[in-house]
Amino acid sequence: TYDHRIRKIGHPVRSAILKPYIGLLVLRWVTTGESRLLYVFFFEFFFALGCGK
Repeated sequence: TYDHRIRKIGHPVRSAILKPYIGLLVLRWVTTGESRLLYVFFFEFFFALGCGK
């Protein structure tokens, strides 16, 4: 069977070679996802202030 911890390049997923790369991918995914959500909140907040006048 194929071990899910081994990538096709031959390095284990938990190796020191791939940890920084995987960490950067996760960090980029989290920050871009949250920034889009923040844009939505800011637009709704300012729109509510503009319509309330």
